[in-house]
Amino acid sequence: MRKITKWYVLGGSLLILLTGAVSMTLGMGGFFRDEINKTITETTSSFLGSIYLAFLLGRFRKKEWEHKKTAQEIKTYILFGLLLFSLRSISRLVFCAFDKAGQELLGYLLSTATDLLCLIFIYIKMPAKEEGETYK
Repeated sequence: MRKITKWYVLGGSLLILLTGAVSMTLGMGGFFRDEINKTITETTSSFLGSIYLAFLLGRFRKKEWEHKKTAQEIKTYILFGLLLFSLRSISRLVFCAFDKAGQELLGYLLSTATDLLCLIFIYIKMPAKEEGETYK
């Protein structure tokens, strides 16, 4: 378990650094306005984070930390990550709608609740470890 766990910790740290590098590059390069830089950084971090969370939730769901994932499992987790990203993007739009209407607190609550429901939904729909399943 320790070897795989170390890779997940390292991977999460590298994704944070990558997002920071994207933000720094956009900010220092002056390619776009500040608001566009912020949106690009938030979208990038949301996308990478969703893929990462899908793989992490898959490990928790299967209760299996010892073996590498098969190609089919990787494809499945990437699809779940894309679904999570899509649902989180909708949640972000809901927040923006309430924020513009002056209901920022309600937007935060609805956005948070939507994100949690999305994570629960994704976790439930992921394949679990079946009885008698063995790993090579």
